[in-house]
Amino acid sequence: MQLDIVLLIDHLSRHHFVDVATAQPVLQRPPGETEAALARALSTSSAGSPLLVPLNGVPDGHEPAYRLSDQSRSQLASRTSRLDAPPVRSQVILDWARHRGRVSSTEVADLIGLSIVRAGQILTGLALKSKMMMH
Repeated sequence: MQLDIVLLIDHLSRHHFVDVATAQPVLQRPPGETEAALARALSTSSAGSPLLVPLNGVPDGHEPAYRLSDQSRSQLASRTSRLDAPPVRSQVILDWARHRGRVSSTEVADLIGLSIVRAGQILTGLALKSKMMMH
């Protein structure tokens, strides 16, 4: 089952978030087995730090989502640093919003590793850009 963790790490190094729905096609497992794989990944640590952490800001009643811990992000910086470029970062935010049908500045802040204020500014910019494209 270590392969599941490697596949999840690979996915997270390219997408910044994972939940049961996004992990299923990666792991090619049914929902229950995918949940079990995510639970194993959550209980896995690297250098004394958790591999994954729950994403902050997900409302109660919504499916939990996870991201790499700050320590894991640091250890995988050579694979994840391209996600910090503004155009890619914006795409990650839009992917999250499309996947979840909503987005909050708290989620974006934790997803991208920014302050809530900066995340709010980025969301406002994306909303304005979207409005301009519609006109």
